[in-house]
Amino acid sequence: MKIGFFQYDIIWRDRDANLTYIRERIKDSAFDLLVLPELFTSGFAFDSKDELIPFGENLNDSYTLNYLTDLMKDCGGYITGSIPELCGTQLYNTSIIVGAEGLVVSYRKIHLPDYEKRAFTAGNEAIACKCNDMKVGLTICFDAWFASLSSKLKSQEVDIICHSACFGGEVTPAIIPIRALENQCY
Repeated sequence: MKIGFFQYDIIWRDRDANLTYIRERIKDSAFDLLVLPELFTSGFAFDSKDELIPFGENLNDSYTLNYLTDLMKDCGGYITGSIPELCGTQLYNTSIIVGAEGLVVSYRKIHLPDYEKRAFTAGNEAIACKCNDMKVGLTICFDAWFASLSSKLKSQEVDIICHSACFGGEVTPAIIPIRALENQCY
């Protein structure tokens, strides 16, 4: 399986510019799985929920999901990253996996730092799915600080845990290899 990540300087509050940038950079690439940053359509900096609402997307009718589905028809793989999901009046930091067939699975970030609690509602379920012959689990940024979530994913027999992040200081990048070692998965 050819797996990669695409960390880039997210264009703050400009979904279309971010999606266009992603397309331009990966359109001629071939991969099985590509990991994008946390909140790759909106950027992470916000002062209130009201600032993120315009970027919130209902997963049943999502511009971003449709865009990525078309892109994956060209690339032939799967792409994951987190977007603001609007479900009723609740806003979630939601990681998605999209293939040529559309949305495969979504995961709502469980562990929210205080800053995010001002805008987002926490999820409550560890999520994994099949991508080709591999079983993939999802986490987002601060989730890595909590060993129990990675352990739950490993109990679901994941081969890979995809971890989208926007910021983690020096600590989060140091934790990721520990979670991989604890759970004997990538």
